Amino acid sequence: MEFIGTHIGDTLRWFWPELVLVGGIVLFIALDFIGYTKSSVLTALSFALVACFVCAVSERFVVYSTFSDQSFAVHLWNKHLKLDGAAFLFKYIGSLGTFLFIANASKSYSLKLTNAKPLFHAMVFAVLFALSIVVTADHILAFIIGLELLSLMSYLLCLGANARNNTESALKYFIFGAFSTGIMWYGASLLYGLSGSLSLAVWQEYLLDHSTDLMVLPALLLFFAGIWFKLSVFPFHFWVPDVYEGLPAPLAGFISSVPKVAVMWFFWQVYPFHTPGNAGWEICAVLFALTIASGNFPALWQRDAQRMMAYSSVAHAGFMILPFLVPGKDPSVFIFYLVVYVIMSNALFFTIDQLEHCAGSTQIEDLKGVGIAYPMLGIMVFILMVSLTGLPPTAGFYAKFFVLTGLWEAYQQTGVWFYVLLVIWGVINTLVSLYYYLRIPFFAFFKRTENSIKLTSPDRMSLILLTLYIVPLLVFFLKPEWILDVIRYLIKS
Repeated sequence: MEFIGTHIGDTLRWFWPELVLVGGIVLFIALDFIGYTKSSVLTALSFALVACFVCAVSERFVVYSTFSDQSFAVHLWNKHLKLDGAAFLFKYIGSLGTFLFIANASKSYSLKLTNAKPLFHAMVFAVLFALSIVVTADHILAFIIGLELLSLMSYLLCLGANARNNTESALKYFIFGAFSTGIMWYGASLLYGLSGSLSLAVWQEYLLDHSTDLMVLPALLLFFAGIWFKLSVFPFHFWVPDVYEGLPAPLAGFISSVPKVAVMWFFWQVYPFHTPGNAGWEICAVLFALTIASGNFPALWQRDAQRMMAYSSVAHAGFMILPFLVPGKDPSVFIFYLVVYVIMSNALFFTIDQLEHCAGSTQIEDLKGVGIAYPMLGIMVFILMVSLTGLPPTAGFYAKFFVLTGLWEAYQQTGVWFYVLLVIWGVINTLVSLYYYLRIPFFAFFKRTENSIKLTSPDRMSLILLTLYIVPLLVFFLKPEWILDVIRYLIKS
C-alpha cells in the first residue's frame, strides 16, 4: 500500500516539519537583517526550533503509523521523495546531532562570537533541512539537490566561523567537495544512461541484476565518490585533518557527524555489494579496510589533539560502513554505531574545546596536569577516550562489537576468509587506537605541568554538559537494546 502525492496540497501536509525549519531559518535571517546579536536568545530560539521540528516529525509519524500495513510508504512530489520509518528515524538522529551542536556552541569558547550571529543559526538549520531532503530522497535528482544544499551550508558554516584558519579550512573543504561532486555527477549520468531512469527504485533493481557488469561497476564507483567524500572514506578523506584542525572544535564535531547521518541511509539503499563473490564487493572491502587504517595509523604521529581526532573520525567511518559488506541487509548494526558516534563525536570535540580553554592550546603535550588540576574534567576525558576506543563499560564497545561479530557470523555463513581478515584487521586497529586515545589522559594525569604555565578553570555548566554526554554512553552499555529496539521498530514501520 502506498500514498502518492502529486499535488502541492498532498505533499505539504506530510512536509510540514520541513516547513517549520524553513520558518525558523527565515526568522534567523530577519534577525540578522536587523542586527540582533544576543546569543542567549538565539540559542533559546534554536533549542525551541529543534523541539518544534521533533514534535512535527513525531506528529507525522503518529499519523503514518496509523496505517497498519507495514509496506505502506508515502511518496511526495510525484515519487521524488519517500517517507517511511527509516526516514523518520534519520530525521530524529539528525535532530539529535543538531541539538548537541547547539548546546556545544552555547558553551563553547571558540564559538562565542560566532554563536551571536543569527545567520550562523540559520545555516545550522539549513543543514538539518538538507538532511531531511537527503534521507527522504526517492529520486537521484532529489538526493543530489539535498546533498548539494548540505554541502553548500557546510562550506558556509566553516567560512563563517571565527577561527584561526577557518578560511583555509573552508576553501579546502569546498575544493575537495566540488571535485568529488563532479565525479559523482559523471557517475550518475553514466548510470542514468545504463538504467534509463533516475528513480531510486529502478536503480536498486537494476544494480542488483547488473552490479558486476563491465560498464556498471566503474559508473557506480564514480557515483559513490560524492557519498564517500561526506563519509570520509578512503581515498576521499585527505581533506579531513586539515579542515577539522582549522575549525572551532564543536563545529568540527558537527561537520564530522551530521553530514554522515544525511548520506548513510541513501548509501545503504543504493549499495548493491552486500554479498561476496564479485569485484565490487572486493574493491569496497579493501577501501573500507584502508579507511580504518588511514585514520588510525596517521593518528599515532599527531601532536595536536584536534588533528588527531580528525583522523579518528576517518577510522570510525571505516568501522561504520563495514556492515555494508555483510549479507542479509540488516541496517540496525551500522545505525546503532551511527547513533553512538553522533554522541561521541560531539562530546569529543566539545571536550577538546574545553581542554583548549584550560591549557591554552590543543597540543597534547600542553595538556599536562589538566586531569590533576580538574579531576572531573579529566575523568570525563578518560571515559570518552575509552568509548572511542571501543572498550567496556561504554556504548562504544557494543558499537564495534556488533560490527565485528556481524563480520564473524558472515564468515560462518559464507565461508569467505576475507571476513576473518576484516575481523583481525578491526581488532588490530582497535589496539592501535588505544595507544593514541590514551595519550590525552596520560598527559592530563601523569605529566606534571611546569610552574610557568597557568591552567584556566573550566566552566561549571560545561562540566554538566559533558556529564550529560557521558551518562548515555554508560547507560547504553548496560542497555544497548534500548537503542536497537527503537531502530528496528522504525526501520520495519
